[in-house]
Amino acid sequence: MKNLTLGKRLIRKASAFTVLSLATSLAACGSTDEQVAEDGPTADSTIGSTDFHTETPTDEPTPDQPTASFDGIISLYLNSDVQKLKIEDEDSLGDHETEDTTVSLPDNTSHKKITRSSFSGDWMFIAYGEENIQIDQFDEATNEYVDFIALSPEEGGYSEVGYSLENPRFAPDTSTLWVEKVSDGTSRLASIDITSETDPSELTDSELTFEKDYAGKNQWTFDTAGEPMLFKDSERIVSSSWEDGEPGAGDYRFGYRPDEVGGVVLPSLATFNADGRGNEYDVIKRVSKTEFIMAAIGDMAAEHGQGAQETGAVLRMTIDPTKKSVDLEPLVPLAADKNLPSWVIVSPDFETLLFCHGQGDPMKRENVYKGYEVSLGSDTGEPEEYGTCSRDKVILEWR
Repeated sequence: MKNLTLGKRLIRKASAFTVLSLATSLAACGSTDEQVAEDGPTADSTIGSTDFHTETPTDEPTPDQPTASFDGIISLYLNSDVQKLKIEDEDSLGDHETEDTTVSLPDNTSHKKITRSSFSGDWMFIAYGEENIQIDQFDEATNEYVDFIALSPEEGGYSEVGYSLENPRFAPDTSTLWVEKVSDGTSRLASIDITSETDPSELTDSELTFEKDYAGKNQWTFDTAGEPMLFKDSERIVSSSWEDGEPGAGDYRFGYRPDEVGGVVLPSLATFNADGRGNEYDVIKRVSKTEFIMAAIGDMAAEHGQGAQETGAVLRMTIDPTKKSVDLEPLVPLAADKNLPSWVIVSPDFETLLFCHGQGDPMKRENVYKGYEVSLGSDTGEPEEYGTCSRDKVILEWR
């Protein structure tokens, strides 16, 4: 392809692949590990219940459906009413003769509220719901999540309090689930370690409380040590590259919240062009406590790419919380037609970056999406397309 250049970055040609996508509605990326996961029905087991549904079904996976190992690129399936995860090997993406591994999700989940933090670090549990929190366990015999336990305020040790349980999120890379216990407009964070032996009565209150924002505003996240932290608007640091007037070409604005262990959370970035038009960037991957891979995800309308001309469609952002400054290193430049990638994902070793780029008029059905692979840190090369891709998935993790 000649509509992208990478300067001194090597593009490696790979096998053709089909769809994976990062939906713009889930931008925040945080990382994916800083997003809210809430939704759900009332479950049939309650706090204090010992009616765990842990028996292993005798059904065996069908020959063309391998048992899920959760190794590879894991995405949320969007082009059907059936909720599924899809697991693909990056070396066989687009090989239509290869059966991808799929994992069925509960029928009563909503993909709009499922994020990476809905799952435990090892993918063995999923938590979802409001009022009651349902926890399902992965069954390797059938490649689906099955009923395990529920946390419910209706019965059990807390029934006299009159609260609801909301906003379940697993701490990053762990099986510790955090939820909000909401009563009379006040939320208290509580946690429980989820294992195959967990009793719902083990839900334990923390010291963290706050006034609930019913406008849907998120009021807590995980710090870079994986512990929950509260935040206020006054704690957010926002800075820009210009002092007075309107932004110009190459200007940017960034923001973040510092944590108590020397890191930053909830980073944001916007870049601008000479006309003052800009792009918001999403967090694709946390590299360290203060370093992130960011991408300007777009719907391919040409005007939406204007702000990424100098800094690129994908970049590395490093924040210095002591100086309240930022360094931006372009990784993937903007396409010649100023269309932005529809999704971007980075390998666990930070050596490979995959992105999907739409070509043509986004309003026309015949628009084509092309996939690219970038070797980060190389010295030479130009991008080459190596397959097709589309936007009808939400990528949750590459592991």
